[in-house]
Amino acid sequence: MKRKFVHTGKCIWCGKTAPEVSFNNKPHILPDSVGGNELGQDICDDCNSYFGSQPNRYLPSPDLLFKEIFNLKRFFDGGNSITNGEKFRSTLFPVKDNKLYIKRSYLTNPLIANQLKIAFYEIFLQKYHAFTHNGHDNSFSSVVSYARYNVNISNLKVYYMHQKMWFRPTILNKTFLPFSNIILDELNKTGIFSFTFLGYNFYLEVFKDKADANKTEYFNSLLSKIPFPDVEIEEFERLGQIHEIFNYLALNDIVIDEYN
Repeated sequence: MKRKFVHTGKCIWCGKTAPEVSFNNKPHILPDSVGGNELGQDICDDCNSYFGSQPNRYLPSPDLLFKEIFNLKRFFDGGNSITNGEKFRSTLFPVKDNKLYIKRSYLTNPLIANQLKIAFYEIFLQKYHAFTHNGHDNSFSSVVSYARYNVNISNLKVYYMHQKMWFRPTILNKTFLPFSNIILDELNKTGIFSFTFLGYNFYLEVFKDKADANKTEYFNSLLSKIPFPDVEIEEFERLGQIHEIFNYLALNDIVIDEYN
């Protein structure tokens, strides 16, 4: 009999329970293809599959885009992250002759960035529920509407700390998203979740009203603690904004192309 990955038995995304839905497949909080091995709970098989599905042939799935972007960081940050001899394989970013090829549309199309934002919120709520067992709370209705059903696309915003990032190696070839009571208190106070992953910092509006009231003070406080010049926090709207992920890789060249 397959293990069922449940705590309450009610899906945090669609709200359905068995036997209407099943809970048989492993719900990785971070995609296992990016090194995540932490499993979530109360994520039904239908919703688990949704985040890995491609809405049309022009848009990658949220899970695929997240995996492709951050595996670039894992494999090419000087060769220190991957410890088991894995080779980089990519659907979206082919590497040929030590050159990384990127579609221009991936960098400029806001719909591509939207897929990555959906992945951030997917991972957030699954991590939150694993930590608190309270992911069913109605206060997350906007997160569910946006991430699971792509509703109110412009309502919740994601911000990005634009800077020359430092490397934070993975541990035993595994990756994780930090979560603690301190982070939880910060979320409840500011309405913003700090999504820190592989040395890159994104900030998710979770509770919209709180975030609108607190984000200026919160971001100013963050920037005041950073001892580097030319650091800013900006709304994340296009993949090209996070060019550090591409520019600080151990590759000889990056080719912006319109390949098929």
